[in-house]
Amino acid sequence: MTRRLVLCAVLLLSCVLPLSSAQAGQYKNWLCYYGTDFGPEQYGRFDLVVLDGLRHPPLVRKAPGKPLLLGYVTVGESDPSSPTWVLAQNQSFVAGKNENWGSLIIDMRSPKWQGILLDIVIPKVLAQGFDGIFLDTIDSAMALAEGKDAAQYKGMREGVLEFLRRVRQRFPDVHICVNRGLELLPEAAGLINSLLIEDLSFEYDFEKKEYRAVKPEVRQALVAAARKGLAANPALTVLTLDYATPDQKERIKEAISYSRSKGFVPYVSTLALDQVFYHTLGR
Repeated sequence: MTRRLVLCAVLLLSCVLPLSSAQAGQYKNWLCYYGTDFGPEQYGRFDLVVLDGLRHPPLVRKAPGKPLLLGYVTVGESDPSSPTWVLAQNQSFVAGKNENWGSLIIDMRSPKWQGILLDIVIPKVLAQGFDGIFLDTIDSAMALAEGKDAAQYKGMREGVLEFLRRVRQRFPDVHICVNRGLELLPEAAGLINSLLIEDLSFEYDFEKKEYRAVKPEVRQALVAAARKGLAANPALTVLTLDYATPDQKERIKEAISYSRSKGFVPYVSTLALDQVFYHTLGR
């Protein structure tokens, strides 16, 4: 077989086979839980656990990094329960409001806002004893550059990437997981350890107040974006989070199966993320 044919064969296989990445061996499952009622006995059954950065159950490990514990940090928004809420009032970096959650949408290009996160919020979360941080709501900031005032928020992508560079430089040894950071790939891949694809198969419709299936073309675009990240950083862990009610067993099964078929690590929960579900264990 000629070198050209070999190359073509490799490219073809890369399109049809599950993604080859570190998560297949290091993390078999994961949990996202923002409550306090369930503790180490429950969350300790998972390999990777995301908890609220400040209001969480006791942080207990069976061994170093088992489970890997990440603290939640909202970076593209500020909500009433966040330590940034008071600091964000009447600030120029506030760009709008998320009506679904009652939170403020933040212009992440702001050096002042980045300083608040780097100097106050992230150190406070890591001081709790977490192994790393889970950075959420980046998509809210990115959406500003795509809305009616897009010209006003030009350079948002580079601004968010610069923030991630600063986080990695300031905290070189912590595990960094980013939610919905697909638009930042492939550049962000080398700055983070894991990436979460939220709503890969099933999502929550805030208008109709019900769970629904994600459109096939959206699904495909999400997987394609993740491939870019893995191509740049094969060690990147790709997590997925889908939403369904506990009685929607077929949807839960499909979400788990589809995620794993792509080489990802799935979790399925309700929108509130205030319960611990074991759908992905023992399968």
